[in-house]
Amino acid sequence: MDVQNQRRSMEDIVIKICGITDITQAETSVDAGATHIGLVMAPASPRYVSDEKAREIVSAVKDRVRVVALVVDENINDINDRAAGLGVDAIQFHGGETLEQIAALERPTFEIWKAAPARDPAGVAAMAEWRDVAQRLVFDAPPPSGALYPGGHGVRFDVSVLSDFDGSLPFVLAGGLTPDNVETAIASAKAIPGFRGVDVSSGVEAAPGKKDPGKVAAFVAAAREALASPH
Repeated sequence: MDVQNQRRSMEDIVIKICGITDITQAETSVDAGATHIGLVMAPASPRYVSDEKAREIVSAVKDRVRVVALVVDENINDINDRAAGLGVDAIQFHGGETLEQIAALERPTFEIWKAAPARDPAGVAAMAEWRDVAQRLVFDAPPPSGALYPGGHGVRFDVSVLSDFDGSLPFVLAGGLTPDNVETAIASAKAIPGFRGVDVSSGVEAAPGKKDPGKVAAFVAAAREALASPH
């Protein structure tokens, strides 16, 4: 895999609505102007979708939006076949998957995204070692103590913890984003090398796993305006 060439072609903006659980929510996100949707394949999550449901959603929107499947400590050995069967554009590894495990994947046909909790500047800076394996990072808030799944808790983190990241690969900002705070979050992240967009889940929901169409539309509109702003 020519990672450098892939990365150059992927340095576009991301506005991702994650935790989509049905076709209607996917359509709502597409109509609002999202660039990506996320399907959570982790059974512990209230936004979990089965492989069968994921295939239905992908089939409905595959020509209009890019689809990211989020997995947590799944069997790495069958991830190529699973991604192909789902028809997704990217796999977001959101668990304890190691650099060595992902690097051992043979000729993946999907983008590799790696999520990481933004606990401290040193940990964030260390994620640069993924530059030859992943196409994107997702910096998320550390999950609350005792959480059964790693993301989607509506928890924010101080974006300044990312300030030492060297921008060696693109990253997406996640964690506690809402239509009301996404502009401020983007303004804070714009100066950090590698920043490419935002990822939201609980911040646009009426209830866990149930996206609110008005919040989705407001989030995408606010994110697009902030990302297009020169300031």
